[in-house]
Amino acid sequence: MKLSTFLLKVFKIGCIGFGGGSALIPVMEEEFIGKGKLDTKENFDNDVIVATLTPGALPIELASSLGRRNFGHKGMVLGGVMMALPGIILTVSLLTILASLQDQIGHIIKCLTVGIAGFIIYLLLNYIRNVFLRCKKISKTFSYRAGAVAIGVFLLSCESNLYKILGIDATPIFSVSTFHILLTAFFLIFCIKSSKHLLVKIGATILSGANLLLHGKSEIIHSDVFSYVVAVLMVATVILCGFRSINKLFSVHIPIREILSDLKIWVLFLLLTLVPALVLNPQSLLFAAKGTLSTVMSFGGGDAYLVIADGLFVGDGWLSEDVFYSQIVSVVNILPGSILAKTLTAIGYVYGSQAVGYGLGGIAFAVAGVGCSVAASCGVFGFIYLLYEEFATSTVFRTFSNYIRPIIAGLLGNVMLVLINQSKQTSISLNIPLWIVLGMLFLLIVVDFILVKKAKLKPIYLIVLNIICSLCLLFFL
Repeated sequence: MKLSTFLLKVFKIGCIGFGGGSALIPVMEEEFIGKGKLDTKENFDNDVIVATLTPGALPIELASSLGRRNFGHKGMVLGGVMMALPGIILTVSLLTILASLQDQIGHIIKCLTVGIAGFIIYLLLNYIRNVFLRCKKISKTFSYRAGAVAIGVFLLSCESNLYKILGIDATPIFSVSTFHILLTAFFLIFCIKSSKHLLVKIGATILSGANLLLHGKSEIIHSDVFSYVVAVLMVATVILCGFRSINKLFSVHIPIREILSDLKIWVLFLLLTLVPALVLNPQSLLFAAKGTLSTVMSFGGGDAYLVIADGLFVGDGWLSEDVFYSQIVSVVNILPGSILAKTLTAIGYVYGSQAVGYGLGGIAFAVAGVGCSVAASCGVFGFIYLLYEEFATSTVFRTFSNYIRPIIAGLLGNVMLVLINQSKQTSISLNIPLWIVLGMLFLLIVVDFILVKKAKLKPIYLIVLNIICSLCLLFFL
């Protein structure tokens, strides 16, 4: 198979990429292993395992890995880009159309967001259900622990949106950001699993609690000095616990030359995609940093990435909650391709349009979003792939893999509250009774579950049905 043929096939698969990255695994296996005989099933299975265990966009990682093994660095980069390209082009095109027609069809778009919110909530509930089915397969005891973790994370994050829905005018006690919840979770898991000393484990637990209290909305602990001390102690604890892991790495063969060679290519790719935005606005550097960080933190699949993106890009002068959920989330969920790549590209396009101006600014930041999503996804994947045997047996790594999905499940509960509140705001802005809008929302969620279970309806048909049904709200205007 020639490189051009490989890239054309990858692009075609990207065009039919509905239903999440996992849905494309059998399609890619049939196309490149079954029909194309491009690679062995053993190699492809290893790709799938590593892509499932690592953060980032799964189909982009698989295409990049197939490209690297069979066509070198050129295939590695172009494979990932071609898988992402169809969804990215469609996302930017649809956002451009919607922006130009906002004044004429604004009320129609608001009605459509109710149907799309119902579809997204269905997806998130189904994701949470699958998480706990998976936990139950590990063990019944673990499923109880996972449930407790998910509930705890939900309670830590949900207050602000719950107050909005209930109309409570008060400062939430916790309402900790996604970033600090994930940071605390990673810190605690790493320290507990890396150290055998009870005092270190107790200290890590206390520091985790203090970090959460410092970053809650009500700032139960409010002290810059104390915040600095906690941060320093957390870093020191990670270094202390990490000595054992570092010593172990020195005792095994590490393909340093290969790792550095691949990372150099991805860093260069990221920098090249960042240049247009950097010329127009220095803020693009912060956007690239947040985009790369959000990709590296995106464990748990594309739907879970919405949580990460919300935590890093909603508010603080970036995007409003309404723009993120009513425009970006709505658009990326009705188009094929990686949700992560589409979302980060859409964030770049919308923010760049606001910061620099429609046209050039939006496109430049969208290109930077593509660079962040592809480079960070494939860079981390490639690094872990080359060290797979060592990481696969690591207690810390396995614990991350087991607990990250329950943590994401708890955070997704908060995302569902955001979508419910968005529907509430739609009822207010369109002057439609709240019970009608919320009734439509919950009815669509139930119907989606029934249609998938009984009729095995594909996601694309579900969302079309939801959109058509939500147009019924126009009769109440």
